[in-house]
Amino acid sequence: MGILSCENCRAIVHDKVAICPSCGEKVFARSSPQLEGALGRQRHRSLRVDLIAQTLLWVAAVVAVLFASWWLFLTWAMSGPDPVEKRARKACESALRSGSLDGGRIAIPQPKIHIQDGRYRLEWLAGQGLTMPNGYGANLAAYATCFYDGFTGTITSLRVNGKSFP
Repeated sequence: MGILSCENCRAIVHDKVAICPSCGEKVFARSSPQLEGALGRQRHRSLRVDLIAQTLLWVAAVVAVLFASWWLFLTWAMSGPDPVEKRARKACESALRSGSLDGGRIAIPQPKIHIQDGRYRLEWLAGQGLTMPNGYGANLAAYATCFYDGFTGTITSLRVNGKSFP
């Protein structure tokens, strides 16, 4: 590729161009080595700037991905269930199974959990999936409330279908 200089306005033009885009004069095929050297340095600077810009974009992309990963991890870690809540649910479900006539056939759905001052109230409302065997081979719908003390780790009260269990 040849590079020329317009004799009229000194604009830099390609050797395949017949008329200067700056001033409209005819361009004659006379290339200067100084001009080609200057353009080579200018191209080198342009490539270096492009390389720096691409590097900065990659660094910004990596930082954005790392930040997004960190944020997702924190929101996931903070949104997990309370460990005491998990123990309360496990203890209450175990108490329901042990109070049942046939603990293996009991169906225990997710309870509604209320927390106040370290005390947990787990409720299985009527018609929400809690079923217990009746002793004659059938599972019947049931409702239950379990009170769990988060400080002592014990069940303070369990009521199934309105009856208290020790």
